This record gives sequence, C-alpha cells and structure tokens, in this order.
Amino acid sequence: MSTNGFPFEIPLGKRTLKYRVFEILPGVLSWSILALPIVLSIVDPTSRLAAIFILFFMMSWFFRAVGMS
Repeated sequence: MSTNGFPFEIPLGKRTLKYRVFEILPGVLSWSILALPIVLSIVDPTSRLAAIFILFFMMSWFFRAVGMS
C-alpha cells in the first residue's frame, strides 16, 4: 500500500505513455461509436439509413436507462 492514501500506483518513467493510452482508450471508443453514424451518413449517402437506425436504437436505450433510474 502506498503512503499517499491511494490503493494503486500511477506508473512513472517508460510506462507513462502506455498508461496514458489505456486511460484514453475508453473515452475514444465511446465518442467514436457515437460519432461514427453521423460522420458516415455525411460521407457516404448510401449508409444514411443504417446510421439513422443506429441513432434511433441508441436513443431508445438511452431513454430506457433514464426511465429506469
């Protein structure tokens, strides 16, 4: 156990870049999943129907989660 009160140790030195990449990864994946249908519908008009379906599907799960909380 460390002396500063935290149960984990933030790595220093050579491991810092790897630690930072894994720290950023969940946020990047979340934002890319949310933004990809919008970007694809602008870039490729044939994928617009799939993008709209995915957006409505995500919105329905969001409202279900808000309703249950």
